[in-house]
Amino acid sequence: AVAVAFVTIPGLDDAQKKLSETLKNFMERVGGAINEAATLKVKTYVSDNIEGLAVNAQGALEGDMRLRAMTQIDLDGDIVAVIPMRPDGMDETLWAAHVDMVKQAQANRTELVKLAISAVSGVVTALKPG
Repeated sequence: AVAVAFVTIPGLDDAQKKLSETLKNFMERVGGAINEAATLKVKTYVSDNIEGLAVNAQGALEGDMRLRAMTQIDLDGDIVAVIPMRPDGMDETLWAAHVDMVKQAQANRTELVKLAISAVSGVVTALKPG
């Protein structure tokens, strides 16, 4: 006859459930960050009354301002750009400032995606048996 004994460790089931829930939350946050980075939007506004601008409860800027340039870049490479014009032609100074902000936003998005991929890779590596 063969005797088989099972050892139970108190709290192991709870620890496994907590770990599973933590990993699920982590992956949801990483997925949310990647979704957030999927579409890059840069909007450039002008205002004659900067002191009158405020950030609302949702984090959006409110007040007397006018949208003067806008660029949207989707993760698949589709780009929509609205270029500021004046009666005498394009507003070169405003456009140059806007282009600089777009470049910075692209660099930030690239770093965010790299960080998310690195975080997921680290978790996957840590969970591999062996």
